[in-house]
This record gives sequence, C-alpha cells and structure tokens, in this order.
Amino acid sequence: YATRTRKVKTDRRDARALAEACLLGAYHAAHRLSDPQRHVRGRLLVRDLLRELRARGTAVFLNSHLLGEVEATCDRVAFVKQGRIVHELSLADAPSGLDVELRIAGPEDRPAEAGSHEAIMQGLARFGSQPVQANGIVHLRVEHEASLPALVRWLVERGVNVYGLQSRRKSLEQWFVEVMGEDQRPG
Repeated sequence: YATRTRKVKTDRRDARALAEACLLGAYHAAHRLSDPQRHVRGRLLVRDLLRELRARGTAVFLNSHLLGEVEATCDRVAFVKQGRIVHELSLADAPSGLDVELRIAGPEDRPAEAGSHEAIMQGLARFGSQPVQANGIVHLRVEHEASLPALVRWLVERGVNVYGLQSRRKSLEQWFVEVMGEDQRPG
C-alpha cells in the first residue's frame, strides 16, 4: 500500500499558508508537519487546524522541538532517538500526581507543640511520597490536587506556619529529559 505525505514549510511572513495548505489537502488520512509552530504567528493557526483535523479523525504527525506547543496540541507523543522510538506517552494517560513545594517555618521558628522536625516530615508522608527538605523548601509528590487543602490544614493544626505552596504536573520537557537523557535537551 502507498502512503502519500506532504511536507509544508512555513516562513515568518505567511504562517497562514500552512493552515491553508493543510486544509486543502485535508482529505488525506494523515499529515506530517515539520516544525510548523516555530513562528509565533502560526501557533494559534496550527492549534486550530490540529483541532479541526482531529475532529475529522485525521492523524497528524507533528515533528517539533517546541515541547510546550506539542504538549498543548497533541494527544500522544513518541520520543525518537537515532531513528527508533524509545518511549511512547499518551498525554491523557500520563501518570498523575503533582510535584509540591512547601515553604514552611523552619524547626527553630516553630512552637514546641508543633512537634519535632522528624515528626512533621513523617506526617507529611501521609499525604505524599518522599518528603524531603532542602534550602528551606519541603518537596513531595502527591497523587491528587484535592489532598492539598488537607495537607495545609494538618500543618496549621500542628502550629506550623505555611508561607507558600506550589504544585505542578510533570511537564513534557521533564519527560523528555528523563527518557532521552540530560545531554539531549530539546531546542
């Protein structure tokens, strides 16, 4: 069986040409786009185009080093190294969980009733895995965002002052570095 592909180049002056070229050829079952989003003006057009093609059931193979854009537009990702797929990831099914950073009062600033530093760290383990404190910040991983209010409430009930909380999901760039290695950073 034969596969027909079209490679479309974009330039800074006319990102719309990409969208029009793909729409004109949208009757094909699959498209391959080679880094169409490298120009800021074309990004929103490409996102809209990809949503439209997805709604039609068309597969699009997007080749890009802009991992934030890939994350925003794609359902699945394949990491390719030396011509071979080394890891596939469904973004919808990516392992859940959040990396959490807590800025809390240090042991010297806590009231005696707050308990020992070790007791606080062991208690945090109820909410997430591997709590570690470094440079005044406690790092841990929680399964669900819904557990964060209970975690903060637990600390405050023990007299621990909470000065900040930040949570984030593992980004596609973090996946990339984990799978491909530190020496293969995108871009």
